[in-house]
Amino acid sequence: MDSDAITITLNFHSVAPGNEPLGQDVELTLRADGFHDPRGLGGSGEAVRPLRAEEAAEMLASFSRRDLARLLEYVEGLRLALV
Repeated sequence: MDSDAITITLNFHSVAPGNEPLGQDVELTLRADGFHDPRGLGGSGEAVRPLRAEEAAEMLASFSRRDLARLLEYVEGLRLALV
């Protein structure tokens, strides 16, 4: 299978205190060429450059960096299991 045929959708959601359904949501799509913001420029299919990792991180600035890093360790573990 061609890696261009695979996409990953990453949904980041912060839960507000009190178990409210409110919170912040950020969605990123990961394709063979990098990160894309499906809600931003290019979300409707326009050909734009992928986001750099720093730009994707900037979108996640309101989330706890420590918590995000802990969750992404699972993704790294999956990557290592696949090689």
